[in-house]
Amino acid sequence: MGRHGLHGWTFCFSSTQRRLGKCNYKRQIIDVSLRHAVLDQTAEVTDTILHEIAHALAGPEAGHGPVWKKIAVRLNALPKSRAPESAEAAEAARCSRAQFEAGDSVRFVVKGTEKIGRIVRMNPKRAKVQTRDLRLWTVDYRLLSHTGQQGMR
Repeated sequence: MGRHGLHGWTFCFSSTQRRLGKCNYKRQIIDVSLRHAVLDQTAEVTDTILHEIAHALAGPEAGHGPVWKKIAVRLNALPKSRAPESAEAAEAARCSRAQFEAGDSVRFVVKGTEKIGRIVRMNPKRAKVQTRDLRLWTVDYRLLSHTGQQGMR
């Protein structure tokens, strides 16, 4: 990170499984998912680190916009908002999706709280689930399980 001008910044691994990396501007920390670092190819992990360094250099207002993209390209990082998915991960997502269809009653956990709802729309990686309180959630198929019910009551 110092090689790219990020003096005073630190690097750490996180236990997250829903994102590959994160740039925390306030605390000046770049973290990478330990799972990602262990399971994915070195080139993908390196790209994630460079992606987050580009965020740090571009600043919090840049998002994935043109300023960030220009810096990402300069660092030889893919100028995309998500790292490419491995073939194994894509196949796992397809298999998870195949277990569900629109209208299924499902359960999932958000911040330690179980939610029950009905799938109202399906995308390639995530389902839109409407819970009993009429709130819509976008949920990765791998986090869903069937409730055994025929819909919300």
